[in-house]
Amino acid sequence: MITTITITAPNGTRKYWVKSDGLGGWIQTTNHFEMEGVAILRYIPIIPEDVLGELFQVGEYLKEYEDFDLTYEYIESKVSKINIDVSKNGGVDFINVNKNTPANGSASFGLLDGDFSVGDSLVIKVLSSEEPDKFATAESEII
Repeated sequence: MITTITITAPNGTRKYWVKSDGLGGWIQTTNHFEMEGVAILRYIPIIPEDVLGELFQVGEYLKEYEDFDLTYEYIESKVSKINIDVSKNGGVDFINVNKNTPANGSASFGLLDGDFSVGDSLVIKVLSSEEPDKFATAESEII
């Protein structure tokens, strides 16, 4: 199930122990005795924030995300950090899969099992974190 996870203490990974917040949502926990599930996030958060992720209940089989690598060209003096957005419906709706990554000409991102499937055609957009109206796009197919 893909849902919003409230991250309170980023740990530098995409995997987080989570528990119910009592209001129908999910929040990070660092106490494994409180853990009710594991969340695999769409991107690695660097600050406390709400991030979409795939939730797995205790005892459920954990499916990892699929990693993708890409290269891009950019003007070093104009872009210092990038975001990556991906769409499977021709660029109508995008999901953020990488956030505030230092720009260096290559990046990676992960797609959750519930996001896409084999045969989907993807539109990939690399954006400047500072000025999101500056971006480049590419298309790829999941095989």
